Amino acid sequence: MDGLPVQLFFSKKPDLLPLYREIERTAGEKLGDFEVVCQKSQITWRAPGPFAALWLPRWRRPDGRPYVGLSFFLEFRVDSPRIPYAVEPYPGRWTHHTSVAGPEELDRELLGWLWLSREFSARRRRRG
Repeated sequence: MDGLPVQLFFSKKPDLLPLYREIERTAGEKLGDFEVVCQKSQITWRAPGPFAALWLPRWRRPDGRPYVGLSFFLEFRVDSPRIPYAVEPYPGRWTHHTSVAGPEELDRELLGWLWLSREFSARRRRRG
């Protein structure tokens, strides 16, 4: 792992560290190996390029559960009630923002988006 230690990233919200660890473990079991790069504002998952970013809460979930934010990147926009915010920072690259309150939320739908994001990242790296 490069960058900051994950524990330091969660120093302001240490109660979320076990949740993050569970999410990372579950994603690894379902998606395969990926590199974890912890920076000041986010934790990036790379395989080999970035395909997801996790961040500390910015809004309250309607159900009130503690969560970590999760962003993933695709070449198209996904419209879903699970994605409250999506932007196209570059033509053909959509960033989708959602939240995860437990590993059970890494269901077939969300894992599918993460898998597509991983594939999109790999294609972008091959193109240069």
